[in-house]
Amino acid sequence: MQRTIGCRNQATAVLVAAALFCVVSSGSHGVTATEAQHTKGPFLFIVYGDTRSRHDVHQKVVDRIRADKPDFILHTGDLVANGRNPEDWHKFFEIEADLLRDIPLYPTLGNHERNAPAYFKYFTFPNGDGHHYSFDWGMAHFAVIDSNEVGDSKEEKDAFRQRELTWLREDLRAIGQPLKFVMFHHPLYTVIGRRKGSAAELAGQIEPVLVEGGVTAVFSGHDHNYQHHVHDGIHYIVAGGGGAPLYGVNPNSETVVASAKIENYVRVRVDGNRAHVEAVDLAGNLLDSFELKGAIGSPIVPTGSPAGPGR
Repeated sequence: MQRTIGCRNQATAVLVAAALFCVVSSGSHGVTATEAQHTKGPFLFIVYGDTRSRHDVHQKVVDRIRADKPDFILHTGDLVANGRNPEDWHKFFEIEADLLRDIPLYPTLGNHERNAPAYFKYFTFPNGDGHHYSFDWGMAHFAVIDSNEVGDSKEEKDAFRQRELTWLREDLRAIGQPLKFVMFHHPLYTVIGRRKGSAAELAGQIEPVLVEGGVTAVFSGHDHNYQHHVHDGIHYIVAGGGGAPLYGVNPNSETVVASAKIENYVRVRVDGNRAHVEAVDLAGNLLDSFELKGAIGSPIVPTGSPAGPGR
C-alpha cells in the first residue's frame, strides 16, 4: 500500500459533513508522495487561513479556490473557532467538502485549534506528528511547524519551542530543493500595532533558523488581513483573510511591502526554481504580485516588483 498525498474518496479518511478527507493516508488513490516529489512540470498551490468564523466568507473563499484548480492547498491555521467543539469541525468540513474531495490540504495548528485531539484525529501528516511535518512537491520543499505555546509551565513551553526549532533546522539541512517554504500560524512581522512586540519576540527565536536554512518564503495567518514583508532576504506572507473578522492595517514598518484589510487568499505558481506569487481578494482583484527564485546551495534571490495596497 502506497503512502499518498491527499485523499480522494478513500474509505480510510474521516467522514465529516459528507466529505471524505485527509492530508496523508494509506490508500490507492490520490497523488503518491513519490510522484509529487519527482514532478518536473509547473504546479499551483493556494495559501489561505483563519476560516474560523463568518462562514459565508469561508464559503466564498472555497468557491474561488475551486475555480483556480490548485494541485494542493496550505491552510495557515485557525481552521475553526474552537478545536474542542465538534460542531465547529462539522461546519468546517461541510464548507470544504467539495474542495477536499479532490485537492490535498496541508494545515498548521492555530491558537483556536487549542491543541485539540480532534485536529490530530481528523488529519494525518507526512514525516511528522501534526505539530511539525514536511513534504516535497516538484522543486519545492514545504516544512510546517507549530508556533503556539504548548505546555503548562514556562519550562514546558520553552522545551516544546526548542523541539520544534531543532526539528525545523534538521529538516531544512537535509533537503536539496531550491525553493524552501515554511508555514506556521503566528507571523514574525505584522502591521497590527498591538502584536508587534510578540511578533518580534517570536522572530528572535525562529528567524535565525529560517535564515540559516535558506528559506525562500514563510506563510502565516493569525492577523485577519493580507500582509507581505521582506526581511533578511526572506518573504513573509500573511494570508489570514479566510473568514475571521478583519483587522485594520498600519503599514508604517520598514519590512512591509504590501498590506490590505480585506478577505484574501494567495496563489503560488511554481515552475522549476521560480515561483510567481499573487494575492487576490474575493472579487479576483490583484492585491500583490511578486517573483521568487531559489538556487541549490545559494541564498534566495527575489525578483520582480511587488505591487498592491500598502506599498
